[in-house]
Amino acid sequence: MSLRCVLFDFDFTLADSSDPITRCVRHALTAVDGPAPTDHEILRTVGLTLPEMFRRLAPGHDHDRLAALFIEKAEEIMVEGTKVYNEVPEVLDSFKAAGVMTGIVSTKLRRRIERILAHSGLLPAFDVIVGAEDVTRHKPHPDALLHAMSALGVGRHEALYVGDSLVDAETAQRAGALFCAVLHGMTCPEEFRPYSPISVVSDLREIVPVLTRQSA
Repeated sequence: MSLRCVLFDFDFTLADSSDPITRCVRHALTAVDGPAPTDHEILRTVGLTLPEMFRRLAPGHDHDRLAALFIEKAEEIMVEGTKVYNEVPEVLDSFKAAGVMTGIVSTKLRRRIERILAHSGLLPAFDVIVGAEDVTRHKPHPDALLHAMSALGVGRHEALYVGDSLVDAETAQRAGALFCAVLHGMTCPEEFRPYSPISVVSDLREIVPVLTRQSA
């Protein structure tokens, strides 16, 4: 069956948000006199919900309070500080030319994703965006991915999910969708092997021939 849509995670898949994310985490932890994790430890949690992120980074602290402090700082710096990867417009144009729908499935707030994309002029390029506020069960539960597929009217085997983390890989597996790993984040290629990705790429442009092979 031909692939009809490509769905992307957002942070470290379509955009580099490492600077604002680490700043927001440190803002939250400093406010409660919490621990001081390294940048690497912080960025390994990207893709999780904010409460789960802080459960891992600051055990014993009020994770909901930390999440609220993160969001408070993110309102100030996240849109301006997030940089969409240079190859994204070219990749999206290639998919559109091939008649392939595109979307985003993320634990990031949809409204924030939309603001970042509007700032970059890319918001109209996506057919669906599913964010944290759109589902009650978040990745790696498959609800958000299944919601996006339903909105586009595609079946499980007609969708490819592209992400940078093991959370993304597990989400695709649980949804029954194909998965392609992109090495923009903190996950090594060998870590993806148990999830049998159809490809592991270092540049999003490498997905275009992968899609062509899968649709042949």
